[in-house]
Amino acid sequence: MSMARLRSVARPLSALVRDQILGYAESVNAALPEIFEEARVPFDEQVGDEIVLIAGIRKLDAICSSAALLLERAIAGLAADQIMTIRIGAGEYAEGSRDYAELTQLSSLMRATLRDLELEQFMSMRYDRMVRELYYGRRQG
Repeated sequence: MSMARLRSVARPLSALVRDQILGYAESVNAALPEIFEEARVPFDEQVGDEIVLIAGIRKLDAICSSAALLLERAIAGLAADQIMTIRIGAGEYAEGSRDYAELTQLSSLMRATLRDLELEQFMSMRYDRMVRELYYGRRQG
């Protein structure tokens, strides 16, 4: 179920990004039995689906934030050599350019959305801990 939801969310993304997200989520899906075992929690399909969906979101967040950080550092480093613009494909990136602003805004929007959806805590959490948080949180809530 979660892979279908994730495919739907990833559909409008480029094939390169979509394949990375889905590939990572599929590997987490395949590892669910070991993750639950390590968490010492009985397998729960709903928690497993949530873990796989979060894994895909986590991969998208990593792609967005690393691209923005890498570009920011590249622009800063090249500025010392008086190189003010980087062209990648059809995009032209310079501090203050439209393309650069869109990329950094996407990264910021991703972080804000994760906070709003109360998912930010899961972006760096170990998967076994995530299982426990979701499993026991559901039982208490």
